[in-house]
Amino acid sequence: MQENKVIWITGASSGIGKALSIKFANEGWHVAASARRENLLKELNQQNKNIYPFPLDVTDIEQCKTVFKNIIEKFKDIEICVFGTGIHDPQSEKEFNLEKLENYGSKLFWHNEFHKLCL
Repeated sequence: MQENKVIWITGASSGIGKALSIKFANEGWHVAASARRENLLKELNQQNKNIYPFPLDVTDIEQCKTVFKNIIEKFKDIEICVFGTGIHDPQSEKEFNLEKLENYGSKLFWHNEFHKLCL
């Protein structure tokens, strides 16, 4: 892979997002890593200086816009966006709640609209 390309990964503090962050950073990419847990993003940065923490709660629309703007200011461009965030409410497994489902649906809609920022 060509060096100095930029990938933005949300959900980068654990799971697939973390694994992708490490993989791309090891391949020479600059990784804009986003997640709510800033301490875990800082740990990733200490492991690999190609990983840059951009703390983010994707349910906060204004924060999403600000972080996107900050990444563009730092790197000038983004070649790939990986949106690996999710929402899980263990209590929802026990009871159906239409209001929560509608709230999740609106967040999912925003998340899909959020992708368009990278295009």
